[in-house]
Amino acid sequence: MNKNKPLAVSDIKSYLLFKYDNKEDIYCIGSLAKDKYIEVNQNLKDKILTVISYFDGDNTLDDIKYKLQNKNNIKINIIKLYQLLDKSGLIENSNNSNIEKNEYEKYGVNILTLELSKVNNFFYFLSKYINFIIFTSIIIIFMSIPNFILILKQMLYLNIFKIVNSATLSVIISISITTLSVIFHELSHAIVATRFGLKPRKFKISLYLYLNPIAYIVIPGIYTIERKKRIYIWLSGVCCNLLILSSAILLQKITTGVIHNIFMITCYSNLGLIIGNLVPFLPLDGYFVLSTLLKIPNLRKKSFKSFKSFLQFNPKSNSKSKSFKGIYLCYFIVSVIMILYLIFSQFSQMYYNFMIGWRINNNIFDGINEIKIYILVMAISLYSIIKLRFKNNQKINCKNTFSD
Repeated sequence: MNKNKPLAVSDIKSYLLFKYDNKEDIYCIGSLAKDKYIEVNQNLKDKILTVISYFDGDNTLDDIKYKLQNKNNIKINIIKLYQLLDKSGLIENSNNSNIEKNEYEKYGVNILTLELSKVNNFFYFLSKYINFIIFTSIIIIFMSIPNFILILKQMLYLNIFKIVNSATLSVIISISITTLSVIFHELSHAIVATRFGLKPRKFKISLYLYLNPIAYIVIPGIYTIERKKRIYIWLSGVCCNLLILSSAILLQKITTGVIHNIFMITCYSNLGLIIGNLVPFLPLDGYFVLSTLLKIPNLRKKSFKSFKSFLQFNPKSNSKSKSFKGIYLCYFIVSVIMILYLIFSQFSQMYYNFMIGWRINNNIFDGINEIKIYILVMAISLYSIIKLRFKNNQKINCKNTFSD
């Protein structure tokens, strides 16, 4: 007999995720406070909500199964549903430490987290003027269009090491411009989300694949609002970069010298951010927009899961679930290519920079000096991994102590 008495998170509700014309709608059921959800079809929505209502901490799984069959005439795999809710972080009294994580957490390491509760009023203030911001942005973007092709040609020959006379200072300026552009990108997400009634919770910086810095804002409840508004939120960051790019295009025309070079780097950096974020084969804005437009929830996760299932294919089995659907196959292949390129490009650039330094005097220390930034990033990544593992071990030891 199963004596576990599950207690579900108190604010669990259902929200329409995607509405279809020729098949069942898809809902997400979950907690706005926890920002954790599961995906369910329309015909299961009410049944699952009924089951969750019995997850009150007073009923064992066996009690729930009995009540569902005799009171509600519902037959459902209670164990499987419980495990799904537990894995999704929707069981309050669970000891499960393997809560499902997003891709940045699963294949990277968090290096900085900032709480945003103290600046929500600032987001709210700016959100009231969003129509004026959009109107002004459109004017600036249209004014910059005639010069875009010319600037694009100049950017092809742009050297970020020659903003000023010092190569080191030039790199610092370039990194600073990119960092500020990323911050404005993320703030745009927060402002538009606030306009739609959401409250941004955290600003995070992670090392995706343990090498690539990624900044993002955690916005609980984005899947609880209508589809069109979700797309607006995800595209707002790219629109901000387009505004910065357009402003820099106009300003570089009326400046010279170092200031002109700074605006050129601003153009280069923001064009890169626009293209990078719109590519839908990495877990960035473009992916979420594509998944929403196609009405395929968790497209990325499902494509990788389909590949794993395909590898485990049993020729003697007639199960159709083992087949690799076309959309998932295409997305998986291109995504893997993008990930491999991302990893290869980092190591390739590291090797290139090392050789530049080494060739000066055939001295290995000169080569190491050229890749000190990469070494610093890897050291931060390694430190964060060890720190996280240490914390997890402490939690496990603590649980074992109290369970004894």
